[in-house]
Parts: sequence; structure tokens; C-alpha cells
Amino acid sequence: MLASLLHRMPCVPAFELSKTIMSQYLRNMGAMIGQSTIQRLLGMLTTVVLARVLGSANFGIYSIVVNTATSAYGLVRMGIDAAIHVHTAEHHPDVETRGRKGQMLGAGLTLLIAAGILGAVICLLFAKWIADVIYGKPELTPWIRLASFLVFFQCVSQFTYTLLAGLHRFQEYARVMVISVAASAVVLSISSIWLGLQGALGGLIVMQAVTLWMLYRQAHAALSHEKLSLHFLSFLETSALLLKNGFPFYAAGLVSIPATYYLHGLVTKCSGLEAMGGLRVIASMTTLMSFIPTAISAVMISHFSRRSTGEYGAFIRSTLSNFKYVWLFVLIVCAGMFTFLPLIIDVLFGNAYEVFVGPASIAILSSMFACLLGIVGNVSLSRKRADFIFVYSLIQTAVFFVVALLAVPKYELAGYFMAELSGLVCALGFVWKTTSGWRARNLVSPPWVPIMVGISALFLVLFSVIGMFGSSGLRMSVGIACLMLVLSLGYWRVLDNEERTLFVIFVGRKLLRRVSR
Repeated sequence: MLASLLHRMPCVPAFELSKTIMSQYLRNMGAMIGQSTIQRLLGMLTTVVLARVLGSANFGIYSIVVNTATSAYGLVRMGIDAAIHVHTAEHHPDVETRGRKGQMLGAGLTLLIAAGILGAVICLLFAKWIADVIYGKPELTPWIRLASFLVFFQCVSQFTYTLLAGLHRFQEYARVMVISVAASAVVLSISSIWLGLQGALGGLIVMQAVTLWMLYRQAHAALSHEKLSLHFLSFLETSALLLKNGFPFYAAGLVSIPATYYLHGLVTKCSGLEAMGGLRVIASMTTLMSFIPTAISAVMISHFSRRSTGEYGAFIRSTLSNFKYVWLFVLIVCAGMFTFLPLIIDVLFGNAYEVFVGPASIAILSSMFACLLGIVGNVSLSRKRADFIFVYSLIQTAVFFVVALLAVPKYELAGYFMAELSGLVCALGFVWKTTSGWRARNLVSPPWVPIMVGISALFLVLFSVIGMFGSSGLRMSVGIACLMLVLSLGYWRVLDNEERTLFVIFVGRKLLRRVSR
């Protein structure tokens, strides 16, 4: 069906990436991983404070406001940020193409500001309807209206982020976000302790505005360094081009975002506001698994966009390497999190959230498969394959929604994550089946794939059953055994000789540095 998923050219022998490109790629990846590590740790700390200070019900309201803002933002941005990112990341060496890039950036900024205003107006006008119909709780109306501020700031901030990402200014972006998340942790903790839910949401809005200001300063400096400026000539033509290239990548979002938001309301109706607090807690925990794949996704897109204009063999090599490393990483983290999940929830969030251990066990499996599907999205985005993204996203959403309608009333929050997991597995199955022709023609059959598929299937069965019905002792025993299995097979069967050598050298250098101190 979509045999030309990545390219229609025949396969050429893979070759080593140039040192300059690889060095830049690794530096950018390191900056984003470092930033994401700090952001996730401080973000989890903030979540712990809010969950304990606000209580599960008020924390559920906080989660609803944030989810509303995120959903509205996803609906109104129309894929404009994706188009800006891909086009900015491509080479534009001469004056003429730089001028076109300036026009694109000017149109992109205008469109995202307009999208932010539209999203804010939607939150203001439909707050009562959302509170009554979606959540069945009219008292949520004033809280949902606060999401309008978050939507606007998020849309404008996304322009500065995609600009920095497209210009490969990941280190500058990482620096701003580290400062922002540290300040947010302090501000939200103090404001929630002092003023409760009002303080938490007020602090969140203020920090969104401060982050936007810091990102603007970095974006302005990057434009000056690259000798680029925003132009608004041919605005309508350039805007049409951005929408043409960007909207298809997020067309499925017009279905998936409302469907997911409706299911949040269904969870609230079936289980109360406390379940939304539990959903937020689980989401903060699963970021421990997804933070590295999420952090480097923008680097992947920028890297793939440039590699795709060069030798096709190098593009395939880059794709497979990223897939292998991310897959191995999420399997290791998944086993570790499953083993110590009850302890993590009890120590960090308290006894009130222990009831969510079962749903969280399924959620970490969902997060693992979401990371893998995310790489497919990154590759497809860099190849401008909107049709493929649309089809597998539609399959994922349809399965997720139908299963959730059946499972949530009976299994509540656990049913929500069962449905999410079902959708992701079906989407990945579709991707694997659809790309079989491309893999055969390009001789893409890495020997490590069956091993990783087998481990993933084993985790899926064991962690789902034991997570919901097993004792803590059985969970720990199975989790440790699975962790040892993936570590041993990953080192001896998944990594090749060169990768094992590099790993030993890397670890050896780290140990020598510690000893020398």
C-alpha cells in the first residue's frame, strides 16, 4: 500500500556518517537528553508536591485544566509547527532560499498567534459546555476557562521552539527549558502550598509567560546569527504552503484529540475527579521511560530531514540505529519500572494513590509502544509522508476509542490504559505489515528485530496479568528476571561487536575518571 514509505530510490550500501554531522547530532542529542532528564525529574517533583498538597480531587481539577489546554492547542495548531520545523531544518545556502525561509517564518508566526487566539476563545466560550457535557460537573466551568491563557502561550512558544529546532539550536533551547522547569518547580510548589488550587494554576500561567519571553530572546539571537529575518511578503501564498505541508501530518489529530478528551470525561464520570489525578500521576511516572525518546525526537526529525537529501543508505542506517537504541532503552526502563512500581508510588505520592498501581502497570507498557510508534512518526515526518501518519493514527485512535467505550465503565482507569495499549499495538502491527515490501526490496532485515519483538511480547503478557492480579513479591521476582533477560540479550545479541566495544570504552572511561578523582 505505502511501499515508498521512506523513499522510492533503490537501496545503496550503507556508509559511515561524516564526523561533522555525527558530532553535531550527538551534541544536540546530548543537550536534549540532559535537558529532558532535568525537566522530567523536576517535573515529577512538582507533580509529587501538587498531588500531596492539593489532594486527589483538586489535583484532578488541575489535570483537567492542563488536559483542556493541551487538547485545544493540538486542535488549533493545524500542523503549522511541523511544517516550520521540517522546512527550517533543510539546507538553504543562498540568498533566495533564505528569503523564502524568512517569508515562511513570518507566516508561521502569524498563523500560530492566530491559532493561539482561536484556542483561547474556544476555551472561554465552550467552558460551560465542556464542564456539563464532557465531565458532568458544572462546577469545573471557571477552572476550564483558565486554560485559555495556557493555550495562547503554548501556541506562540511552539513557534520559538520549532524555529530553534529547525536551526539546530538545541543547546540554547535546552538551557532555557532547564531554567524554566527549575523556576516552575519552585513557583508552583510555593503557590500551591500558599493558595491551593488557585495558586497552582496561577503559577502555571505565569511561568508559561516567562518561558515564552526567554524562548523569544533565544530565537531572536538565533535569527541574528543566521542572518535571517521574518518577512510578511506573499503572506497568503506562504501560509497556504505551510498549511498544505503541515496539516496532513496532524489531520488524524482532528479525530484523536477529541476522542481522547472525551474518554477523559468518561473516566471522570465513571471514577470521579480522583481518577484524573491518578491519570496525571501515572503520566508523570511514564515520562521516566519516554523522556529520552521524546527529548531526541526533534533532533531525529532535523537529522533525518537533512540525511534524507543525501545518500539513501545512510538514511536507512540512521533510522535502524535510532530504532534499535530507543527500543532497547525502553525495554530496560519498562522492566525496571514494573519491578519497583508499588514502591515508587507509595514513596513519592502516598497511600492515596496506591490504588493506581494496576493501571500504572499497563500504562508503562503503553508508554513503551508509544515510544516505538514515535520513531515511525519522526521518520515519516522527515520524509513528508502525511498519508502514512494519517492512516496508522486513525487505526490507533479507532481501536483505542472503541475498546475504551467497552472497558472504562467496567475497569475504570485500568480500562482506559488497556484501550490505549490495544490501539498502539494495532498501529504498530499495521506499520510492520505495510512496510514489509519496502524492507524486502531494501534488504532491511536486522537480526535483532525478532529478539526485540519476542521480549516485547513477553513483557506484554507478563506485565499485564501480573500487574493487575499478582502480588508485590511476584511482581518483583518477575520484574528482576525480565530486567536481567533484556540486559543480557541486549548486550550479547542485539548490539553488534562494534557497539559492544564502544560501550565498553565508554564505561571504562567513566570508571577511570571516577577512580582518578
